[in-house]
Amino acid sequence: MATRRSILIVDDDPGLVRTTSLILEHEGYSVTTASNGPEAIALTRETAFDLTLLDIKMPEIDGVETLRELKRLRPTATVVMMTAYTVEQRISEALREGAHAILRKPLAIEPLLGLIEQTLAGRGDMLVLLVDDDDGMRTTLYEILAHRGYVVGTAASGEQAIELVRTTRYDAIFLDLRLPDKNGLDVYLEIRALDAKVVVFLITAYRGTSEGLIQEALRNTVRRCLDKPFEPAEVLKTLQHLRNGEPG
Repeated sequence: MATRRSILIVDDDPGLVRTTSLILEHEGYSVTTASNGPEAIALTRETAFDLTLLDIKMPEIDGVETLRELKRLRPTATVVMMTAYTVEQRISEALREGAHAILRKPLAIEPLLGLIEQTLAGRGDMLVLLVDDDDGMRTTLYEILAHRGYVVGTAASGEQAIELVRTTRYDAIFLDLRLPDKNGLDVYLEIRALDAKVVVFLITAYRGTSEGLIQEALRNTVRRCLDKPFEPAEVLKTLQHLRNGEPG
């Protein structure tokens, strides 16, 4: 019989802990719970959990301080932070301390399970963000990439994209140059300020009128620009090149 993967849930909300535990146990995970930082630290000292879900805002020792201690005890620990509050400073600190990702409360079950599966599977699958206000194209690409094993986030505006990048480390971002609220190049520059390592691909249906923006973006380390309409196979090929460390 295969060993069940172990997850530690750390939160002072007993309702959230119980509900999330039941869901994860139903999915086949072995779940341990803690209601505060010191308890989580003691448990982690005894057991190397495969993944820890850790609330940012807790009594006694907050989540970021707890994360710091967990990483000291288990440097390779995978910790996903949870928060119901917009505490940008603490979120940024958590990412700097090595948090794998940030989940917003109330927890959405399907994204939670997808993130856990991707993290624990060890397949090296990439985390991809699609930013486009074209619902049809975004949905089509999402379904194709998810079917191929990628973990995919979506945003319909620049602000949504920036908010997601604040809380999650993406491997690749496909970013439309024309968005309803922001210029795509401005969004790109804000994303780069938040995560200097993420690889960004621009997408546009208006190369003729956006050539200046495209060239400026390429000078700012955008990987390449895809012209709409493009075949989904081109996106898959682009991601495969990235996965293999190849240009293009």
